[in-house]
Amino acid sequence: MSKRFTISRHLRIALLVASALLIVIAGEVLLSSSMYKSRSFDGKTLGIMPEPGPDDRILIFAPHPDDEVLGSGTYIQRAIKNGAEVKVVLMTNGEYPELSLLIAEKTITGSADDYIKLGYTRQSESLDALELLGLDPENVIFLGYPDHMLNRLWSADHWNTDDALKASRTGRFESPYDNSFTKNAPHCGESVLGDVKKVLEEERPTIIVVVNPYDIHVDHWATYAFVISAVAELKAEDAQVLPVGAIYSYLVHWPEWPVPRGYRPSDSQVPPKPFARLGQYEWSAFPSGIMEVLLKRQALRSYRSQLSSWNPFLSSFIRSNEAFASGKKLNWYVGPGSLPLDLPAESKGDTVSSLRNPGSDITDVSMQYGDGVLTIEIRTAGNITSASTFEVTLCNFGFGSGGIDIAGLSLGQLGIAGSRMKEGVVSTLPKAKLGFASKDDSYLASFPLELDKDQGFIIVRVWSYTGTRTIDQTNISLIEYYR
Repeated sequence: MSKRFTISRHLRIALLVASALLIVIAGEVLLSSSMYKSRSFDGKTLGIMPEPGPDDRILIFAPHPDDEVLGSGTYIQRAIKNGAEVKVVLMTNGEYPELSLLIAEKTITGSADDYIKLGYTRQSESLDALELLGLDPENVIFLGYPDHMLNRLWSADHWNTDDALKASRTGRFESPYDNSFTKNAPHCGESVLGDVKKVLEEERPTIIVVVNPYDIHVDHWATYAFVISAVAELKAEDAQVLPVGAIYSYLVHWPEWPVPRGYRPSDSQVPPKPFARLGQYEWSAFPSGIMEVLLKRQALRSYRSQLSSWNPFLSSFIRSNEAFASGKKLNWYVGPGSLPLDLPAESKGDTVSSLRNPGSDITDVSMQYGDGVLTIEIRTAGNITSASTFEVTLCNFGFGSGGIDIAGLSLGQLGIAGSRMKEGVVSTLPKAKLGFASKDDSYLASFPLELDKDQGFIIVRVWSYTGTRTIDQTNISLIEYYR
């Protein structure tokens, strides 16, 4: 009896040990698996994004502290786990929001020093969040440019040091942060572009991850503009300088997105429906393991100044996958007999603002070049009204030139006005050299542009607004031209 009891007890212990091992193994499988289920993207199915590998060097650009985790928290974890080298670049320190100042510094009428202190607080939150995801603090780079102002730095008006912009919160014309990538970096486009180029040259990434150019936040689309401009200029100077194999973009700000709002980790993340009709981008899903989802949620809770413990917007990015887009470069022959270039078609009525203002809803943009003159036609979904104004920003990098030519145009019922920065000099484009014509649903504008190299890059963006409110915007198109 005793012997049978002993055998039975040993059997039970063996079964318990085996059960424990099965639970551990099942738990490991569960925590490493994903709940992602492929969902229809307006009739299309998202492909699966390639995994980063041990030979990859990845640079992730984010406009503000928290965007890097919102858009790519899972990707960061997986890249580190797979042995890739990962670095994060923060363009601003996010010192703008009054609510964040109230939470972090217990004041709503803050001084410049209070906002600078908030900037350091938000830096610290990013370091804490990224450390949870496995990234060491020395792999985080702070550029230190002013929050809510990057769009104004990506223009001819504030390109040079002499035209540096005064930050509305810190009251400075240069970065006040002692850990900025460039000490006392002036608030101007030339400095931003120079910093991004230097980071790219030093890190030589094989993969770049950056916010999507359709993102409606002024710092977000401008971040993409600076990154893609830096890539274009470096390639124009030396086509072999960057080994970039892929540029992926993530979306943070878009009307009524993500949906549904709130913490729903078993839901899949798909881009807004209008994006399915934008042929220049191919969207992919990067499935998240359950442990990666939990760590991303914990990391987002590090952003205490953003009320992250209950903020439904931040929680909406904790999904069973992350969504990324890869874009296509356009090629354009600009020699004798060149044809117009149609930029990728824009979605019609893709936001509430554009539905309510069809005369400002951009549907098509085309460009024609000849005899040193560039002509741009902007077409809209409805008749253009006197309230509508259209802006065009265009950057030109000639191969081997080592310089940038930036032109800005404003088109409206009063006609056309423009400015240019070339060889460090900002000037107003003379009216006599500007052409302008309008129809019910289109504007035609022409201005002098010397493409004095046989090959180069043009980067162009068009947007519309009424008063100070942006209605619609195009993609930031990267065009490689040649003769």
